[in-house]
Amino acid sequence: MSKPAPDLSGILAPKGGGRPDSIPQRALTPVAPPPAPAPAPVPTPVPVTKVKAEPRSKSLTLRLTETKYQALRRYSFQTEMTHQDVLELALDQLLERFEKEPSGQGSP
Repeated sequence: MSKPAPDLSGILAPKGGGRPDSIPQRALTPVAPPPAPAPAPVPTPVPVTKVKAEPRSKSLTLRLTETKYQALRRYSFQTEMTHQDVLELALDQLLERFEKEPSGQGSP
């Protein structure tokens, strides 16, 4: 036993036929213009301080053993730092030690 097909004669238009006039179109319905927005408050000027622009970043590929990578992931998670931030911090500390060595030959 099959269900009778629904009557779609009021919804569907025959192929090649125009749109039914009985259905109001949204574009034809009058629409009230939106209310005018309130004037924006005038912002107070903030003194501009020039920040020293850093040179463009360089990309670097780093290969790690699985053990070191997992340790980096754990440390990053616990400190809520990105891998990038962790590695930059470690590199900054290493370079600081290197520059403080009298001969400039800091040990890793």
